[in-house]
Amino acid sequence: MNYEHRVITPRQYEVAAANGIRNRVLEDRVRKLGWSMKDAVSKPIKERQKHGEWPEIAEPNGISKADYYRRVATLGWDMEKAATEPMRNKANLMRAELKWVDLKEVAAANNVSYATFMRRLSEGESPKQAVSRPPLSRRENMKRQLDSGNIKYSIKG
Repeated sequence: MNYEHRVITPRQYEVAAANGIRNRVLEDRVRKLGWSMKDAVSKPIKERQKHGEWPEIAEPNGISKADYYRRVATLGWDMEKAATEPMRNKANLMRAELKWVDLKEVAAANNVSYATFMRRLSEGESPKQAVSRPPLSRRENMKRQLDSGNIKYSIKG
């Protein structure tokens, strides 16, 4: 659908301005993003998150500003954790591999692969937790995704 020719009235510009929405933002919402006029003039612009001193605290901890912002924006970490949690480097990976060697039998008994072990460690689980919980079956995984709304279809059976 081509939104380029939708007309915005002077009254709608006034309402948007009263709600703190600049003209250009209103035009983009209506013409480029296809928002309804009601939402375009009334939904407030999200305020940018203020990070304070956390990016500067991150740098002495060996975390670049780019990595800090990625952790907060993409991974959803809180600012303190993003600035203080050490980066995973080769030394940390070597430690994880040593833990894998120690816990290999437990992992095998629970059908936990090396890739699953490493993913669980990266998600913050302890090594013992990572090998002690068996992976979900395909059916269980599908059921969880359906229940959470991540997918909208299911396999009959």
